[in-house]
Amino acid sequence: MKLKILNLVLLLTSFIGYLEWGVDQKMFLIKGEIIIFQKMLINPSEVFHPLIILPFLGQVLLIMSLLWQKAFNYLTYAGMACISLLMLIIFLIGILSLNFKMIASALPFIFTAVWILFEIKKLKIKV
Repeated sequence: MKLKILNLVLLLTSFIGYLEWGVDQKMFLIKGEIIIFQKMLINPSEVFHPLIILPFLGQVLLIMSLLWQKAFNYLTYAGMACISLLMLIIFLIGILSLNFKMIASALPFIFTAVWILFEIKKLKIKV
């Protein structure tokens, strides 16, 4: 049960990633995902890029791990890995550009991912 709650927190923290680019261009990932989903319905080839598809796939895997009765660790690992690609890039860009909003938006996801890794390790020791 605790792992399912942590998976939900991981999913929710993936939505608060913050992006800034160019002059006065900024958005949270949840808004970007809504735009991408709308474009995917109209013209799927327009959104076919690894940094778009992989985090979206990761979120789908985390949702699957929440809906299934038995939480499978490999779904959590795979979902976390797919979303981590984008969140770690946001974190790195935030550090390089000294953009504290981007750093702060990625930290909840990173902390939750590390917490999940420790919880899965604890569960394996108990079994």
